[in-house]
Amino acid sequence: MKSLKYRIKLTAPTIISGSSGDSVTNSCLSYIPGTTILGMLAGRYLQQYKADSEFERLFLRGGLIFRNSYLQKDSINYFPSPKNILQNKRDAYNLLILNEYTINNTENLLDYKEVNSYINMMEDYIKLQKLEFCLNFHHQRNYATGIPEENVVFNYEALKPDQIFAGEIIGEEKDLQLISELLKEKEVRIGKSKTAQYGNAIIIDSYLEDLPALKDFPTPIYLYCVSDLILLNEFGYSVTTVKEIEKILGVHILEAYTEIGRTESTVTAWKAKKPSYYTLKAGSIFLLEKLPENYQDIQIFGLGKRTWEGFGQVEFKELPEKIYILNEDKTIKTLKPKTDVPLILKEVVGNIYKNLIYSELKYKAMEKANTLESPTLSKSLAAKLEGFSLQDDFFDMINQLNKTSIDKLKRTYIGNMNLYEFLSRNNITSLINAIISTRENIKSGSSSLLDLRKEFKIEEISQEEAYKVYLSNFFWFLRKKLAVPVKKEEQ
Repeated sequence: MKSLKYRIKLTAPTIISGSSGDSVTNSCLSYIPGTTILGMLAGRYLQQYKADSEFERLFLRGGLIFRNSYLQKDSINYFPSPKNILQNKRDAYNLLILNEYTINNTENLLDYKEVNSYINMMEDYIKLQKLEFCLNFHHQRNYATGIPEENVVFNYEALKPDQIFAGEIIGEEKDLQLISELLKEKEVRIGKSKTAQYGNAIIIDSYLEDLPALKDFPTPIYLYCVSDLILLNEFGYSVTTVKEIEKILGVHILEAYTEIGRTESTVTAWKAKKPSYYTLKAGSIFLLEKLPENYQDIQIFGLGKRTWEGFGQVEFKELPEKIYILNEDKTIKTLKPKTDVPLILKEVVGNIYKNLIYSELKYKAMEKANTLESPTLSKSLAAKLEGFSLQDDFFDMINQLNKTSIDKLKRTYIGNMNLYEFLSRNNITSLINAIISTRENIKSGSSSLLDLRKEFKIEEISQEEAYKVYLSNFFWFLRKKLAVPVKKEEQ
């Protein structure tokens, strides 16, 4: 097995589709997925050859492994930050590596947050680097008349041009030689809306090299997810819990620092969606008691499903007790024009803000509902509560339930809290405020949603509306979850 390394430089804004929350917001990933490179090269292959068994082997059955392409700057490669590396909110140079000792001995963990940058690790130093994005507004086109709609505006978030991404393809040498020929045409178009304005890029270089020599590691050792990870249990369902991951690896996990995501994608050529899976997001990290028996295969071929599409790239990594920032790039602030914000722009930005907050509330509600195990309440009670959630007096209606229904809620648990306690006004208010605050403070580039809200004087989402969005999605997902065992019994 060998590695074909390549570098792509963006020559125009490039949209790599992320999750699209609504009709006016199209978000962009911060990397180039393996599927993007796979699709581009598959198209070039079909221009010269036919869709035969060789095509199927190389591009559809894992004959080649297309890893994700991540940012490269000044010849330094950057990757997602491990989830157990935190940065002090007040002192950006103060880093903390989460482990059993630091969790028990750090005075105030709430002073720290996740590292919101890509990193390059060099022993006990890291270098931080953020991706650069741009935001472009467009009028929706009426394709029947060919004329833009005056009052329908949407925006595209895109990667700025002149950024370089480095990636690699793993495979047999003869297969990679064939791919090398396909990479000789330097100009490529990638991503969404591939036009003169979007998606233009060039292949700077590509070259074959041997895979790095495999080595043994001291134990315990960290298993670090370089890319999103899809793991399935014996029944074909995606799993994200530590116990299930231990079964797959065959080793005991001492500590785990993870974030759960979801992958959904469409194959344009087939005009069909691929199955949707829960994922462990890139940066998730596990402290293993020992190396898995197949650790050498994992290093080369990846872990989990769809590894040839960029998922499941992992590394075994040692982390120091203390880590430091090597340097920090200084950003130049752009002077803002001294004019009033146009009303239409304020409305568009306001809609973007609200939809991003709504999307986060929906996701967190469904994520929380998914943590219920062996609930005692019925589908009918869940449906009744879903109806309550759309009313303005939800919390009063909960207290008016009969004793049997309240007892069912008290016998259903989310973690250490029963469902009746969970649905109290104080708890739901606290949860919603935390979700909104966290989402508002996530920075994209040098600004956050909170900065956006203040700058454009956007009205905050009302508490009542936030209750409805969160609770209706919580009970909707819970009702769907309760329906699963019934279907199995009927079969």
